[in-house]
Amino acid sequence: MHQHDASQWQEHFTPLLEHYDFHLAEHFRANYVPLYWIMRLEGAILEVGCGSARGAILAKRLNPTRRVVAVDIDENVCKIAAKYAELAQADIEVQQADMFNLPFKDNEFFVAFSSGLLEHYSNEDIVRGLHEQLRVAGYVLVDVPTNLYYIQRGGLDYGDERQVSKSEWLYVFASSGQIVELSFVGKPPEETGMTVLLAKKQ
Repeated sequence: MHQHDASQWQEHFTPLLEHYDFHLAEHFRANYVPLYWIMRLEGAILEVGCGSARGAILAKRLNPTRRVVAVDIDENVCKIAAKYAELAQADIEVQQADMFNLPFKDNEFFVAFSSGLLEHYSNEDIVRGLHEQLRVAGYVLVDVPTNLYYIQRGGLDYGDERQVSKSEWLYVFASSGQIVELSFVGKPPEETGMTVLLAKKQ
């Protein structure tokens, strides 16, 4: 389960509301690779562990006719996400939900995605969470930092991330589903992040 206190995320996301347009642009700059992949896919979109829901808001702007849902386990964070969506005039649904027990039907979404979420969990919980996402969506798109990201930054961002190597991430993802596409982010050989598109195992 999550290792950190959820109140830390309320403190992190609340200031983003003051200059929501600037922070939305910053999120797009940092997440253009997964957002590009989401734009290429069709059907309903689910953001898991949405935080401020900037990913879901941007997905809605890129795909205005599609249903976009954002979920987070913390009720107060969901309130922040709903306020952010209101300020950004993005017609998305925000719900409180647990990644391990999503309140949706099988295959209700075409794609579920997350950014900077999985590095807070153990390998066992990551696999369990990805299996649940692959239950409700045909594809799962994840964007995660590798251990080189933290080495370059000189430490952890939030204090509870696991510094997972590229090879370990690949092992976890391969055990969770079929890897459809894979992209490394950064300047080789120091690739600091990776975006992976998963499908259900055949």
